[in-house]
Amino acid sequence: MPPQQVYWKTGRDSSYRNRFKHYFGTDESYFELIKNYKTDWERFLFYVNEAKVKKYTTEDNFLNELPTIEESQLNLNELDLKSVDEGYFQSRFHNEIGLKIINGDGGELDLKLDENVTDLMEFAKRKAKIVSPGGQVTALKWLPNPLDDESGVSYLAIGVINNPKGISDSINNPELSMYSKSSNERGINSCIQIWKYDVKENEFSLENVLITTTMGAVSDLKWAPFHTTGNTLGVLVGAFTDGDVHLFKINKSLPSKYNIVNKSSYTYTSTYSTKRTKSDPNSNITCFDFLSIDKIIIGCVDGYISEFILPFHPHYSTDTNPTLPSYRTRFSDAPITSILAANYAPGEYLIVINSASTQCMAYDYTDPTQCFCSPLVSKSTTPPSYNHALRCFGVTPSHDATGYSFIRVPQETASGLLKASASVSCNVLGERLGHPLNLTGFANGDIVVLNFARRHLQGGKITSKVLVPLKLWKLELAEGTEAGEVKAGSFVLRAGYESCDVESPMTPSFMPPEVAISALGWNENVIGSSVYAAGTISGLLIVERLDPKGL
Repeated sequence: MPPQQVYWKTGRDSSYRNRFKHYFGTDESYFELIKNYKTDWERFLFYVNEAKVKKYTTEDNFLNELPTIEESQLNLNELDLKSVDEGYFQSRFHNEIGLKIINGDGGELDLKLDENVTDLMEFAKRKAKIVSPGGQVTALKWLPNPLDDESGVSYLAIGVINNPKGISDSINNPELSMYSKSSNERGINSCIQIWKYDVKENEFSLENVLITTTMGAVSDLKWAPFHTTGNTLGVLVGAFTDGDVHLFKINKSLPSKYNIVNKSSYTYTSTYSTKRTKSDPNSNITCFDFLSIDKIIIGCVDGYISEFILPFHPHYSTDTNPTLPSYRTRFSDAPITSILAANYAPGEYLIVINSASTQCMAYDYTDPTQCFCSPLVSKSTTPPSYNHALRCFGVTPSHDATGYSFIRVPQETASGLLKASASVSCNVLGERLGHPLNLTGFANGDIVVLNFARRHLQGGKITSKVLVPLKLWKLELAEGTEAGEVKAGSFVLRAGYESCDVESPMTPSFMPPEVAISALGWNENVIGSSVYAAGTISGLLIVERLDPKGL
C-alpha cells in the first residue's frame, strides 16, 4: 500500500501508532512486522533466542543481507608476510594472568590464565570460554557469514597490544596517541588475531596471528561488509596509530600460524597534499566506516572527514588512484572520535559524526544540505552503533548512561536506558541481525545486558523502569592489589548473574584502569547469534553463548 493511502485509526493502541508514525513514518508493512517482532521478543530479558533470529531472515529488507564479491574482483594484493615461530610470538605477547573466578554458588576457581582456552561450563554452568590473548584487547569484530549459512563456524578478529612496561605506562604513552607519527621503532608490540568459534562443536581456537607492530595499535577494526569466494576468508580493515587505514586480505590459509606483516594489502592516508611531508599538519586517521561495499568515509585528528573509493569498487581501474579522496571537508576544531554510516534504505545513509569537542552532527548522505545538530554521544567518546532492523542507534548520551535514538529524528534527545555508577567504556547493539539486546561494558569491570525493545517498542508513557538489566560479569582487582600492579592472583572475575538498577543512586567514582572493559561485539551470524565477545584492558578475552539451547 503506498504511503499516501495509509490511514491511521484511533483505538486502544493509538498512542503507539502515533509514536510509530513519528519515529518510523507511515510504513504499514513495517508496522505489522514490528508488532509481530514485539510479541516475539518482549519476554526475553537477558538472552538472544537464536530461533527467533532465524525466523526473521526471510523478511525482505529487515535484516542486513550482504552482497558477495568474487575473489578476482577484490583488486587487492596478497599480504606481504614473514613467517615466525610460536616462540617469537610468545616472547612478545605472553601475558599470564592470575585469576580467581567466583561462580553464582560462591565456589572459587584459581587459574593461571594464558593462551590456552579455559571452558567455564563445568565450573560456572555457563557456555563461556576465557583466554589471555597476550595483551590488552583494543578492538574486536565478528566476520559476517551469509544469512543461510548452516556451518555454525564464526571468525573473530581482535586487536591486541602488549607493553613490556605494563598497563600504567600505556595510559600516557605517545605511541598510543592519536597524534602518533609513523615509526619503525616501537616499544609496544601489536597484532591482530583471528579466532575460530565452532558453536556446534563448542570449540574456540586461535587460527592466525598477524603481527602489526610497525603500524602501531589498531583502534577501529571492521570486516568489509560483503562475502567473498575462493580462498579469501574476508577483508579486514583497521585504523592504526601510524595514522593510516590498512586493508588486510585474509586468506583461509596463511603461510604459517604466526606472521609479521611487512606490508598490508592496501593503505589509505590522509594528507594535505598528494604526498605526506614533514611540514604538513598532523592529519592522522582516527576512525572510519563503510559506505556500501565500495566506499569508505574516514575521520581525522585535525577535524576533517574524507571519502575514498575502495579497490573493489565496480568501476575501479588501474588507471585511477583510489588513494586520493573524493572530497575532504573540515567538520570540527577537535579530532573526530567516531563516524557511523547508517544504511536506512538501499543506497541511502545517515552519517553520524562525533568529535572530541561539543560538535556532533548527522546528515543525509544523498542530501548533505539537510543537516542536524545531533545530540548523539555529545558528552562521551564511546561510538554509537546502529540496529538495522529496528532503525535506531545505541548511544551514550553521557559518560555514565546509555540510550537509543531513532534514525528518522536524530536531532531529538536520546531516550534513556541505563544510568550506572561507573563510566561507560563500550556499548553495542545487535547491528546486522536485529535482535533487541543491548550490551554495555563499564570502566569498573561490569558487563550488563538488557532488552531495550521492552521500552523501544512500547507506548509513549513507558519509562526505563520496565527494563530489567542483568550483570553478566564483574572483573575487579583482588583485595590488597594496587592499581597498576599486575601480578599472580591480581584479579577476581565474578561469574554469577546479578540484577542491577536501571538508575543507580551512586555517582561514578575512580576505577583502576586494569578492570575496564575495552571492547564488545555481538556475533552477527544466525547460528551462534547469541554469542558475544568481550575484551578487557588487563588482557582477558571472554566469549559466551547466551542461548542455552541454540539452533
